[in-house]
Amino acid sequence: MWGWHGPWWGFYGGWWNPYPYYAAPYFWLTDYLISQQLQAAYAANYAAAENAHADEMAADAAASDAAAAGNPPPPADASAGGTPLSPELKDAIAQEVKAQLAAQQQQAQQDSAPAPAASAAPAAAQAPPPALDPAQRTFIVNADLTVVSNGQECALSSGDVLTRLTDTPDADQTVNASVSASKNADCAAGSTVAVKVDDLQEMFNHFQETIQNGMSEMAKKQGSNGMPAAPDTGTTQSSVPNPSADPNAAADLQQQQQQANQAQADVQQQAASSGGGTQ
Repeated sequence: MWGWHGPWWGFYGGWWNPYPYYAAPYFWLTDYLISQQLQAAYAANYAAAENAHADEMAADAAASDAAAAGNPPPPADASAGGTPLSPELKDAIAQEVKAQLAAQQQQAQQDSAPAPAASAAPAAAQAPPPALDPAQRTFIVNADLTVVSNGQECALSSGDVLTRLTDTPDADQTVNASVSASKNADCAAGSTVAVKVDDLQEMFNHFQETIQNGMSEMAKKQGSNGMPAAPDTGTTQSSVPNPSADPNAAADLQQQQQQANQAQADVQQQAASSGGGTQ
């Protein structure tokens, strides 16, 4: 429902399934996030299959017949091999989405607050990139990527899931990650791979961007056909009531002004009695 259909849906049916219902908006956003990555993977694989088919036709043009001129074959079935998304892994992704929504709401509240002191800027500038945040462990691959596992290269494709294992980059600016879910012909699930920090950061940035797009979709369709309401990441009014106005404030200000006027009059009177001169 709500977009989980099309040829990519049948292709990955044995690898991923959406939640049967959505108890909270971040569950729908989790399915949206995964579906967008799988659609991208399907499009890339189909384009590769089409190019391979075209090369094969060109090389074997003399022997081709009418059947060879048909549509290119789809890429190999993703469900025939690989390790699908487990419920536990999908829940880990959902928790990352939930945390991201909370971070966006907190950022919106900070943006509306007074600017922090200048002394806090150097510490923020030295902070590690979000991809190395110890609280950020689960990453969804957003594009075809070649990584190294046990000295051998292997491939990752859009939709595969990594769990970062180390927080500190090595001399090559890579960190270790475990392949938590992968599709047919990709790096084997359970293997440890070295991933560039820049690639992880790109996954994180794409993760944020896709969540924003998903929230826009929810805002358009929320409340219809069981679609959950879009989460509110804006500022909310505090539960603490505003302090009441001081009923004596006006009288106090008037009394202070009268005292100031009297003090000024006394000074002028003293100056007049002493002859008005100054030393």
